[in-house]
Amino acid sequence: IELPEDWDHFELPMTKAIEIVPDLANCGIAKFFNGPESFTPDLLFMIGEVPGSKNLFVSTGYNSEGIEYGAGAGRALAEWIIAGEPQMDISFVDVARFHPFQINKRYLHDRTAEVLGLHYRMHWPAYQSETSRGVRKSALHDRWARLGASFGEGMGWERPMWFAGEGESTTNVYSYDEPNWFKYT
Repeated sequence: IELPEDWDHFELPMTKAIEIVPDLANCGIAKFFNGPESFTPDLLFMIGEVPGSKNLFVSTGYNSEGIEYGAGAGRALAEWIIAGEPQMDISFVDVARFHPFQINKRYLHDRTAEVLGLHYRMHWPAYQSETSRGVRKSALHDRWARLGASFGEGMGWERPMWFAGEGESTTNVYSYDEPNWFKYT
């Protein structure tokens, strides 16, 4: 699917690219391709047989990286369809990786909107998503919170990443310098 050219949308990234690489201003554009985008809640594409739908295979959600992954994903999907499984481990992008709590409209809407905004931003070490949180909590969650826990999320579980000192913020501050949680770990 090709959408109409959208020069207004392209102007800012092109201007910034020319600032970084001035020779781009003299290169010209042979083909302007504007296509639809699809994003996933974890910024990893989805490939494989859809759980509960035998012989329904997907290859989607490339998060602006379809050209980069297209050939390898196409090969893996072809192997999966023909031989029953791909020759390489692609479990990290298997469409079946999502848990039931991750495949409802609210979770998908909120988390996907968040990761879309993060796609071209700095990818901070230990970054924790802000949306679709509090899905799963341990019986110790409230006690940890009272003790100053700064929570992270893993497969829906809220778990302490570090504990702040008394009266200090538990919010992660991402920085090129020493992060606020460094002294507690």
